[in-house]
Amino acid sequence: MWQVCDVKRVTMCTSGKIGPYQKTITMIYTEGPQEIEQSVTLATTLEEDFSDWVKAMSKHSHCIKYSAATF
Repeated sequence: MWQVCDVKRVTMCTSGKIGPYQKTITMIYTEGPQEIEQSVTLATTLEEDFSDWVKAMSKHSHCIKYSAATF
């Protein structure tokens, strides 16, 4: 199943180990006219992939940019 997340609408994000994945980022965002909260998680075992994701998304989301300082 595909899920689309507009990173500009992320209101909260966390990072940590989930299952076999050492590097994850879970993002909470709002969607639609009713501002329904949704979540999506990206997971990898590779530090380089994780760093690339966070760097790219930080350019478009203040929430991710500021949260990334604690990852």
